[in-house]
Amino acid sequence: MGSAGQVHQVLDFMLHGPEGRISSRLTLSYSERQPWQVGVAFGAADSADNRSAVWVIARDLLVGGLQKRTGQGDVRVGPAGSRIAIEFHDGHDHALITVARDALARFLDSCYAVVPPGEESRRMDWQEELAALLA
Repeated sequence: MGSAGQVHQVLDFMLHGPEGRISSRLTLSYSERQPWQVGVAFGAADSADNRSAVWVIARDLLVGGLQKRTGQGDVRVGPAGSRIAIEFHDGHDHALITVARDALARFLDSCYAVVPPGEESRRMDWQEELAALLA
């Protein structure tokens, strides 16, 4: 699932589009070094060019989306039966994917095992963040 302080999980997802649905996989990543965010990587990390599209989503947005529709900006999350719908918007286009609710909940539980709610600011590497801002 990941090394100490990190969680990685591959999930099946369904992309919903005008021409129907396409099934594929994504990788969710979490690190105690960035405790408020979850990385969502689309694309095959084992592909020839080793490229993937990565979105960063607030962990709390995903948690809230397990119970009710939440989000206002580029990412919106909410229940869709036994699945969770995640909408991505970039200003012009949007994509709608769904993932199994139970699989996402298990991933988030693993994240909370690494950094419990309310402990995020204690886990941040503030020196590293400051250095990145000043670079």
